Amino acid sequence: MMEEWRSIAEFEGSYEVSNLGRVRRIRLVRGAPKVPFILSTWTSNSGYVQVKLKNNGRSSNKYIHRLVAYHFLDKKSDLTEVNHLDGNKTNNKVDNLEWVSKSQNQLHKNRVLRLNQYKVHVFLSPEGVRHETTNLSEFSEKHGLNRQSMGRVSSGREITTKDGDEPPKH
Repeated sequence: MMEEWRSIAEFEGSYEVSNLGRVRRIRLVRGAPKVPFILSTWTSNSGYVQVKLKNNGRSSNKYIHRLVAYHFLDKKSDLTEVNHLDGNKTNNKVDNLEWVSKSQNQLHKNRVLRLNQYKVHVFLSPEGVRHETTNLSEFSEKHGLNRQSMGRVSSGREITTKDGDEPPKH
């Protein structure tokens, strides 16, 4: 995909965003264009990539996925959120983004992205048989084990056998 640049609406003549999810500063120095400069970004605590833009001495942080969507995707008035199709919040290329409603975004998050996010707990029986489960409560009840103890074993905070003895060292 060829990189295409568009001027950012609130920062006309100062910044541009690309369809590949990059932002650059473009300033004029004495009427002549200065060499564009790609801005540094950071990832917020929520996992989205942000950039700081300045206008008339005031700075504001902007989410890159929203800048790309606003400038490259057609937006219907009832669609207010931007969805990452592949679930990767750092992939801000235009072909990975779409405008969605809040409920569509939640549906995508819960149904599509959570399919492989269940923690798989792995245990060895005293006979050396490997057991895997995504539901500790059901597994513990089925095998007559203490649920809290199995949780501590799964997280590595406890290493014991069913009888409470330390397992043999190999």
